[in-house]
Amino acid sequence: MAHLSVSAFVAVAVLLTCADPLLLTWLWVRRFESRNSESEIARFRNTSLWAALSASTVAIGLFWISITTAPKFNDPQHDAHFAHFVPFSFAAAVLALVLALVGKGRERWWIALSAVTVPFSWGLYAAMQ
Repeated sequence: MAHLSVSAFVAVAVLLTCADPLLLTWLWVRRFESRNSESEIARFRNTSLWAALSASTVAIGLFWISITTAPKFNDPQHDAHFAHFVPFSFAAAVLALVLALVGKGRERWWIALSAVTVPFSWGLYAAMQ
């Protein structure tokens, strides 16, 4: 039974990792098509969502760039390569999560999901090495 739950977790993590760039693309399109409110609080929350979406894009972008440009596993530079990318990716994901929760609307939950996906993607990559 435990093997089944681990398999289900890995399947969900793989799905989220692969779907995250598509989710971000959809969110960017929605953000460019949305209309802005005029109140001061609405502008602040709207700006927060823009910043959250940008930070989430940076976080998942750093993940994909780092794994596609990584040296082979037995290369001495392998760990050093990830030492540059992982902290910035995690920081961008945390920033995206906080800013998304400050924002308003349904998009904030999708942006938060995208940000939360990043640590799972790193964990999945580390586990598969």
